[in-house]
Amino acid sequence: MIRNIRHRPRCPQGSALVEMGPALLILLMFLFFPLTNVIAAGVMYGSCMTLNSLQLREAALLPASQAQASDGPIKKAIPDAWASAGLGRFVKPVHAPATTVTYKDGPTPGSKIVIITTSLQCSPFVPTPFIPNVPGLSSPIAFLLKGERPVENPNNVEL
Repeated sequence: MIRNIRHRPRCPQGSALVEMGPALLILLMFLFFPLTNVIAAGVMYGSCMTLNSLQLREAALLPASQAQASDGPIKKAIPDAWASAGLGRFVKPVHAPATTVTYKDGPTPGSKIVIITTSLQCSPFVPTPFIPNVPGLSSPIAFLLKGERPVENPNNVEL
């Protein structure tokens, strides 16, 4: 007599272990690494905001000629110090931060306001090549940060 193989009970042991490899691959590639990049993009944004805030505080104290100098503390020294210490070390910039310093009249006569605009492009923390052209996941993400602050000594600013 020929036995029918279809009615034979299967052994339940080991079947979950076989499915674990492909499941881990899917979890790592499509969940863990993109989620890590999203969290890292938030940290990068916070770090770039810190850079803009540091530049803004210093620009409010300096004369306009020093603040707008391309090799001065606002455009050169502060970004270099930021990139070499603290959270700036974890940001992978594509190029050096580009900073513009402008001034405008304040709300009261004789007062001035300094405006610092910092633009920066950062590479993703873990590049994911299987998701093409998504900023922050597989291509650099661009940040454009702008801050305003009253100038401490408006006599140092000539508009």
